[in-house]
Amino acid sequence: MTTTDEQYADIREMYMVHTVFRWEFALLPALVRGVTAGDEERSQIIADHIGLLNSVLHHHHHGEAIGPMPSINAWPYPAQE
Repeated sequence: MTTTDEQYADIREMYMVHTVFRWEFALLPALVRGVTAGDEERSQIIADHIGLLNSVLHHHHHGEAIGPMPSINAWPYPAQE
């Protein structure tokens, strides 16, 4: 058995952030369907919200790519087929 003095990563915040993303993206179809035809003001509000979520998700993934994910991606594991 290998021992280490390093602490395990506290992933509670990562779990919370991913839960929020899943929750928010799951709500989008109902928001879009709920816009009355011709309601341009509401359509713009929903479009802006979708744009914000996409931007935040993009920056989140970028942060993962330069933060914890490179070390995780370097782990040896069998290829998924």
